[in-house]
Amino acid sequence: MGATASIFGLQLVYHNHAHEFEVVDGITLFDILLDHTDRELVVFQPDLGWLAVAGHDPVQLFRRYPGRFPLWHLRDIDAATKKSTAIGNGMIDFSSAFASQDLAGLQYAIVEMASDAEDPLGKILASHKAIESWL
Repeated sequence: MGATASIFGLQLVYHNHAHEFEVVDGITLFDILLDHTDRELVVFQPDLGWLAVAGHDPVQLFRRYPGRFPLWHLRDIDAATKKSTAIGNGMIDFSSAFASQDLAGLQYAIVEMASDAEDPLGKILASHKAIESWL
């Protein structure tokens, strides 16, 4: 599919959720995807919130597959409510991820705020401030 996308000037990008980190025969489904795709044709957009929910450290993923993650999906999760919150106000350690942005190959980070969040614009502005502090 990555080769077909490239014919049309597109690049195939895969975005994870938590279920890709289930272990099957000693390996996660996400590792299978990364190990069996051409790095020139397929890149990955890790959702750092879902990585945390699945119990995985993004920095370990970046070390294992350097340069495969040019897009990041930033979602922070309130530890008590398990709902989306402003980046930097939840349980996700974004500072260590941003410290490894070159290793990951980061080009763009996309903030997600759940549609049911209270004061979504305020939370996005607060997220912007937090992200600026890590860059």
